[in-house]
Amino acid sequence: MSMNDKKITIMAERKEETLIKIDTDLLVGKMVLKTITHEWWTNREKMNQGIPNEDGHIYCHVFSGSSDQEVLDLFKKGLGR
Repeated sequence: MSMNDKKITIMAERKEETLIKIDTDLLVGKMVLKTITHEWWTNREKMNQGIPNEDGHIYCHVFSGSSDQEVLDLFKKGLGR
């Protein structure tokens, strides 16, 4: 694999929380595979530093296989609600 192009889109923000969508093109042999993941960050500073967890705290929740709408609906409801 030599290619790993990513497109990051901010889908929603609320206080310190950010929901992003990551579209990635991966080159595997001669094939380009497209993947989509969503990340729900609960701490913007940790997101900017690229720290998904630290000292028992989880700052990033990753969703794969979910649609944009499904993840956006969850984000709107909030964690633990």
